Amino acid sequence: MAPGFDPEWLSRRICPHSAISLGTVLAKEALIGSIPAKTVYAVKIGKSRHYRSSLGQVVHLGFSSVQTANDMWFGYDRFENGINYADKEKAFLDTLYFYQLGHKFSFNVYHDIAVDRLSRPILESYLARYKNPKFQTFVKGVIDGQYSI
Repeated sequence: MAPGFDPEWLSRRICPHSAISLGTVLAKEALIGSIPAKTVYAVKIGKSRHYRSSLGQVVHLGFSSVQTANDMWFGYDRFENGINYADKEKAFLDTLYFYQLGHKFSFNVYHDIAVDRLSRPILESYLARYKNPKFQTFVKGVIDGQYSI
């Protein structure tokens, strides 16, 4: 990696209205082991995009419909050096949301996330904002350890 290269900063430059989330936040918060080296995951409004170079990879997963985006754009209130980050509960929910849409992660969403380190009251308040009852049931099952592969 080039000296001084910051893939999180690059993510913001590519899409200023994105937020670092998913495995990047889960790994930073020690809820999972790690993600692939030189990779940063973020969410944004619009189509999903992957940007690859010899320096690293930026993965932007998008909330494609405007209504979905408006309903789900919360929990991204942490700013560091001008970069927007999800809190760990929102990163967890984003991960499960995009997993349900078919995105594969480098970690097992059922077993590799330290769910016990998440705030249950925050998760419940966030989950109430999701309108899809099947997604809510899925998340509750993952939290309670009811699902396995």
